[in-house]
Amino acid sequence: MRHPQVLVVENEQIVALDLEVCLKSIGCTVAAFATTGEEAVETACRLKPDVVLMDIRLEGHLDGIQAAESIRKEMNVPLIFLTAAGDNETIGRAVRAEPSSYLIKPFDERELAAALQLALHRRGNQDRTRNGDKQLPESSAGGQGAPPASGMRIGALLLDLAKRRVFLGQTEIALTKKEFDILQCLARRPGMPLSPETILTEVWGPQFGHYTQALRVHVGHLRKKMTPSSGIAIEGVRGVGYRLIENRLH
Repeated sequence: MRHPQVLVVENEQIVALDLEVCLKSIGCTVAAFATTGEEAVETACRLKPDVVLMDIRLEGHLDGIQAAESIRKEMNVPLIFLTAAGDNETIGRAVRAEPSSYLIKPFDERELAAALQLALHRRGNQDRTRNGDKQLPESSAGGQGAPPASGMRIGALLLDLAKRRVFLGQTEIALTKKEFDILQCLARRPGMPLSPETILTEVWGPQFGHYTQALRVHVGHLRKKMTPSSGIAIEGVRGVGYRLIENRLH
């Protein structure tokens, strides 16, 4: 059985060695170590690991967040940030790199195992979707912009989960990755108010449960893309959070 390959980016040797022991105990293999942002980018592009564990405070011209952004431009690999910094400014920068999780040092083996499991699960879903797309003949797509025959449907809203496309009636709306994930989270429980912490945990990971401002921005963008005439809206519920509702216009 192939063990997940992990690139460990950490400039403190004792921490890196502890991570290696921890990763082995939970069934992962260290593909390589890197100590600078530049080395992390080069190693990730060369080895193409399954997951990158990235310390934020690194020596060199690139910190961990900048290195993560550079890696993202080259490949789609799950990133887990490791840092002792828990301030909002650092977390805000980290969120924009769209990590799978964000672990505050010191963390225990269970936290790391849970973060890796989540990252690998998402990676597996992406790979299955990508492989499935390759097996479909071009003629089966139904034409550019045509909605699929099935998917997650709420009124005029249709989510194509396999291809991550969203339609309002016959019109496709373009969403970012996080916007799609937020909409899918709400669509799983239509009409049910979800707290910001619940949405943030499901979409970003458990370490981001308090970062409500980022969610507010994404929800605002989503609302602008969903016209009132569609009959679908994201409603704010005072003191609770958000819910997806179907407005009966007629």
